[in-house]
Amino acid sequence: MVFEDTTPNSNGYNAYAATKSSNPVYTQFTKLELHQMLAHPSPKAIQHLKDSAVDIIVDSSEPCPCKIDCETCMLAKAHKMVSRRTEGQEPANDNPFDRITYDLIDLCDRSAYNRDN
Repeated sequence: MVFEDTTPNSNGYNAYAATKSSNPVYTQFTKLELHQMLAHPSPKAIQHLKDSAVDIIVDSSEPCPCKIDCETCMLAKAHKMVSRRTEGQEPANDNPFDRITYDLIDLCDRSAYNRDN
């Protein structure tokens, strides 16, 4: 049977002392998991983490992907985004006046919204 003191203190909260464990707790991650959790760092950064972290064990069973192996890294670190859209993705406009656009904002009045010029 376990008894617990449930009477509140003067501030309404109970305080309990915590003791530090004598056994350290290690957490094991693969390089791929660390790459995804830490916002896609380079393999060199993961290797540095392996050397400098105290409570983390880095498992090398799944290697850290390079920039060209990870799609998220490729898209985030690309300098130019080239569109590869084909004409088949947009419907053809064979008939005249098949598609008509209209501006809903009247631009004849050259003043701004607050009537400034």
